[in-house]
Amino acid sequence: MSRAVYISIICLVIFSCQTKEIIPKEKIALPFRLINKMPKDTFEVGANINFDFNFSSTDSLYIIWSSTFGDVILEGKSTNTEKISFKVPQPLTTKSGDVDLYLYKNQEKIDHFELHLKPSEAVGELFSTIGPKALLIDQERESMLSIIPRDKFYNPQPDGTAVEVYYKYPNLAQEKIKVSTKDFIASKVFNSKRTKGKLFVGSKSQKAYSNEELVEITPGSASNFQITLSEHFPFADGRQSFTIYSNEIKDEYNNRVADGTQIIFRMKHIDGKVSIYKSKVIAGVSSLEILNPVEPGLYEVQAGIYGGVKSNILQIGFRSIQNELLLSLNELNELKIGPVRGELNQLIPDGTIGIIEAANKRFDLEFVNGLAIFKLPVDLMINNDDVWKIKILGISKFFSPKSLFHE
Repeated sequence: MSRAVYISIICLVIFSCQTKEIIPKEKIALPFRLINKMPKDTFEVGANINFDFNFSSTDSLYIIWSSTFGDVILEGKSTNTEKISFKVPQPLTTKSGDVDLYLYKNQEKIDHFELHLKPSEAVGELFSTIGPKALLIDQERESMLSIIPRDKFYNPQPDGTAVEVYYKYPNLAQEKIKVSTKDFIASKVFNSKRTKGKLFVGSKSQKAYSNEELVEITPGSASNFQITLSEHFPFADGRQSFTIYSNEIKDEYNNRVADGTQIIFRMKHIDGKVSIYKSKVIAGVSSLEILNPVEPGLYEVQAGIYGGVKSNILQIGFRSIQNELLLSLNELNELKIGPVRGELNQLIPDGTIGIIEAANKRFDLEFVNGLAIFKLPVDLMINNDDVWKIKILGISKFFSPKSLFHE
């Protein structure tokens, strides 16, 4: 074969290949087509969605439904030899968002289209929450109301959905404000408005209504206050008592402090010791009843509240309940002390404790019916120059034990 013949064959082959490549792909016939072209690409959640295809082939045909919740294979149902229908199960259409649909033939993707499921109208209970649920008047804290409108399938509403917020502060008229959702949430911030009581909040969006929300606005820290003395029996008699009252305790905005606020009372003794008492505020006032001390002298009482708030200082005096101290020694070597009487000639309280200091030892005495009996220990050495001391109800008496012995 001549060289010219070979060249002709090669050119023919090349031309034939080039001619096949330029055939338009869209001209290739497919054995199916979508009958009911979707009139829109947006549906409301819960809608019935169906696809019908002309289908004149025995090949396998299916759709993959792909959303943010996962992928699901939809299998068609042939009604005759030329038509196949795909019905989307309703559970797939109850979640809002974008959906991709992929059409497959014999496991080969041959088409793709998209649709969007939008939320239906907000109905039922409007989800809302508020916090913190307590505000102090004297602090710059705020409480935020958060609202999420949802449809019957619990899908959040799109950005820009209108929400009406209704609220009422203590002693003020009801107010209303409109807010809009952003990133599914609408919000409103509340401050204390310097008034104590309860802030009530409710909200509405489309056909959804929230439950009532409540914020407790409590008084701030108390200002300094005053205390006064009442029912004072000015003797060191532990059977008696005195009462201390506060004035009405308020914060710096003239709001009465909350009931239950704890008041600490400190009573300073003449020996420097401090006794602590506690009381609660009721209706803005605190009161405290304290038993009289058994030691005469001048005492100081001051009240305070956590945070450094203090009252004035009360100085309360108590005189000795006894006038004299009688001592006698019987043949059984028992030292009799008393009867001890007070200024009104009354006996001192039963259970009153006295002290004897003898020979560098200390002995406690208990008084009953105004008397105490001290049995001298057999090993107690008594010298002519000894001086004993007895102390009771803050009064001390020194004496020589030899003067009590019978000759």
